[in-house]
Amino acid sequence: MVRTYIDSEFELDNDYAPLLDQYLKFQFDDETIEFIYFMIGRLMTRLNDKFDFMVLLYGEGGSGKSLLMNLLKYSFASDQVIILSNSHQ
Repeated sequence: MVRTYIDSEFELDNDYAPLLDQYLKFQFDDETIEFIYFMIGRLMTRLNDKFDFMVLLYGEGGSGKSLLMNLLKYSFASDQVIILSNSHQ
């Protein structure tokens, strides 16, 4: 869960991220990658459209779920993000 957002104008001029693209293309098809980018964008913006969602990543062990969540986690201050695992009760 993210408790803050980045109040900044988004500029697509610097959208080159070869390692992230390589990871996503190895794990997912193009439609899933597009949704992942959509999800990440929604986490980092505040829009007044009353659109809420929660993401549950489900899949085999070693498929990159934790890697994706850790990439997002390290994009925010440590006190702003919590990741609930299957061991959370």
